[in-house]
Amino acid sequence: MPPVTFQHPWWLGLLPAMLVVWHLGRRRLGRRWRVATVLRLATLALVILALAEPMVRAPSSGTRVMFVVDRSMSITPEARGATASFVADALARMHPQDEAGLVTFAGAPSLQLPVAPHPAVDALRAAPEPDATNIGAAIDLARQALPRDGARRIVVLSDGAENAGDAAAAARRAAADGVVIDAVPLGGSPPPEVLVDDVVAPPEVHTGETYQVRAVIRATVPADATITWSRNGAPVATRHVALRAGQTALSFTDRATGAATVRYRVDVTATPDTLTGNNHGEAMVVVMGAPRVLFVTTEPTVLPDWLARQDLRVDVRTPDAIPTAPAALGPYSSVILDDVGAGDLSAAQQTALQSYVGTLGGGLLAIGGPHSYGVGGYAGTPLEAMLPVRMDVRQRTAFPTVAVVLVIDTSGSMEAFGTEIAKEALAKEIASSVIDLLSPHDQVGVITFDQTYRWLVPPTDARFRDRILAEVARIQAGGGTLMYPPLAAAGKFLATSPAKVRHVIVASDGLTDPGDFHTLASALARQKITVSTVAIGSDADLAFMRNLARWGGGRSYVAKDLYAIPQIFTTEALVAIRSYLVEEPTPLERGEAAPTLAGLPTPPPIEGYVAAVAKAGADVALAGPRGDPVLATWRYGVGHVVAFTSDDGTRWTAPWAGWSAVARFWSQAVRWTLRDEQAGLYVSLGHDPQGASARLVVDARRPDGAPWDGLALRAQVGGPGGIRRAVDAVQTAPGRYEAEWPAETPGTYSVIVAAADARGPIGTRAAGLVVPYSPELREPGGNPALLAQLAETTGGRLLRSPEETFREGRGTGTEDAWPPVAAVAAAALIAEVTVRRVPAIVDRIGALAVSVGAFVRNDRGSGDAVQQAEDEAYATSDRWATEEARFAEEERLRAASMDQAARIYIARLRGTRRP
Repeated sequence: MPPVTFQHPWWLGLLPAMLVVWHLGRRRLGRRWRVATVLRLATLALVILALAEPMVRAPSSGTRVMFVVDRSMSITPEARGATASFVADALARMHPQDEAGLVTFAGAPSLQLPVAPHPAVDALRAAPEPDATNIGAAIDLARQALPRDGARRIVVLSDGAENAGDAAAAARRAAADGVVIDAVPLGGSPPPEVLVDDVVAPPEVHTGETYQVRAVIRATVPADATITWSRNGAPVATRHVALRAGQTALSFTDRATGAATVRYRVDVTATPDTLTGNNHGEAMVVVMGAPRVLFVTTEPTVLPDWLARQDLRVDVRTPDAIPTAPAALGPYSSVILDDVGAGDLSAAQQTALQSYVGTLGGGLLAIGGPHSYGVGGYAGTPLEAMLPVRMDVRQRTAFPTVAVVLVIDTSGSMEAFGTEIAKEALAKEIASSVIDLLSPHDQVGVITFDQTYRWLVPPTDARFRDRILAEVARIQAGGGTLMYPPLAAAGKFLATSPAKVRHVIVASDGLTDPGDFHTLASALARQKITVSTVAIGSDADLAFMRNLARWGGGRSYVAKDLYAIPQIFTTEALVAIRSYLVEEPTPLERGEAAPTLAGLPTPPPIEGYVAAVAKAGADVALAGPRGDPVLATWRYGVGHVVAFTSDDGTRWTAPWAGWSAVARFWSQAVRWTLRDEQAGLYVSLGHDPQGASARLVVDARRPDGAPWDGLALRAQVGGPGGIRRAVDAVQTAPGRYEAEWPAETPGTYSVIVAAADARGPIGTRAAGLVVPYSPELREPGGNPALLAQLAETTGGRLLRSPEETFREGRGTGTEDAWPPVAAVAAAALIAEVTVRRVPAIVDRIGALAVSVGAFVRNDRGSGDAVQQAEDEAYATSDRWATEEARFAEEERLRAASMDQAARIYIARLRGTRRP
């Protein structure tokens, strides 16, 4: 606060008037008149200041104390009695100049007594919201209620168990305002206490899902306890435990059996224990119907039956049936790809799947096998982008040497294939796709054929990439189709190659002249030379191309579009690199983060998997001895993705057939990916313990993920004690709707949200909210460290006795300064009048002196002498009067003379201007 303030500062606006006085005073001549002008200015300034009523700060005696008393539920009866005694004793020791007031508080503060001298405190009244403790709000109210003068102090009597507000911030505000906080801790040592700290359960599960209800029990001392779990009011499990001081977590496992809302309650009885109001906790689980999943596979498998027995609705489809629009996948909560190669899916299908997971929040489980992951051509595709593993394992280990021969059909029957890209560009892309995935010392050759064949690129090291691509650019289409000779030539070269892996890739429509392809391909297979085929064109001979691949021990592909061709060749190149496939007994090592393995033992060893590398941010739940991920999870966009690089039990996980938990393993892997969605309504519930209200927030999304505006949302709320109410939600943002209602009673609240648009209902969503017991029952013994922090922040102390409350403090107060200012103004006025009237005063004093002298000399004289003295006095008076008249006449003549001189000067000026 400034050292000087003014009660009526607008009077200061008259100070500029002093300039007028100064200007008028300068016209008077003589030193006497200048002094008089200065005194007049001083008088005027002091009068203006006095009218503004200045106030000055000065040291003030006495202390202003505001008692802040905690009346929340956590204060025991003994502590309340000690508080009343402390306040009464402190007030009895007040000094005459001291003042005091009283604030009581719990969840909110209340001013019980304003600051006054020697207040009378009959009883400490209760404070509002007793089930909370807001020390910060009480400090703020006390600070504002304290007068601005004197030493100001707040004395907080509390256990420090703050559960609302921010007392530390309030203390900083008090320190900045010059207010000191003292504290009196209440309670003493904490009593023995056992309480239910929390009950944790998943908010939503699906029918058939296994989940855990976890109770967190806290004890301040070792205790013997009995914990009981109840489902919808009926006990379902009981455990007797010896608790140690601290927290103990205990779990109960349950299984969802049907769509419903399930209420769980956990009760604890313990010895020793003090409070009973904190010996229970509650949770609510919403059980939804069986989720629907899309199972995509190219071969029959038993896995869909296992999942169906785990209460999952499974639709089995081939890769061709996957939709090409993300919205068409909306009915499914997750998609399972079982040993599906990238070549089995078109670009549009992969992009739709990517949007379904990343934008719409759908789930994805990719199961491995000899046709998936790296060997399935996932590298560089949307599939790899979604998965928590990447396919580039070239740095993982030393690869065996590879020799690949590309046999490309350039006959006339190929001329009509594709209009988007030229043959030369297509061939370059094919060769580039293969070469980029080969080691520099691997070998690659390119044979083109029509009615004859030629080595367009003789077997060459892959490091000469540019040279190979330059040769490929010379491809010309035309002529007949004779496939047997080039295939034999490729086999002849590979039979003599020292490479460990030897592979032929044939790209053709299969419309070739006859030949003994069965014998040739079978002979190559016996020499460990594999043959794969790519059928190109709508009129391709698919049967022949599939048989050729089967005879040669390779794979057969169908090029659905130009995008798929480079991807197919990438797949075949990776198939050739056999180190992607690890086929050996592999014990599994469990990782720290294993969300899909909750409640499951570590699975048995497997016989093989597809090698991959975990991405940054992925959680590896299972890994092989080399560190290769076998089971990994992560979030892609808003969806959940699981990667399992072994197979579904047909080959590498066949030993799992005897594992009792195998069905649960697959069920939990699928359920972890399920989309958290129902009818496009995403519901969240919250509770404000200070306002004793519940808050509903609904985010509505259309099937394409866009906000859904203009809906009518109504929530039906059911609570403890038969509470029933309907609440309408209001739209507050694009796609967002909010509502609020009172929720004072502890217990579980069920909420069913129904949404409708102009055309009718669009869906419902159920959710649950738990209002716990009072937070006052959570901190036995309080928090004395917080009280010490408040005192330290403001320069206060922890009081040990009432005598310290009104100790002397340093403070200042305001005093009126206008009386002395007015007195000085009066003195200045007298001085100014005196200076102006000095000649007259001197004359009067002289006349008085003459009269007195004459009287003294003639004190014995006759009446004539007296008459003579009076005559002399009159003469003297006439003389002074004549002198004054003469002085006035001289002034008049001087003024007239100056006026005449001015007239003469002006006349002269006019005369000089005449021509």
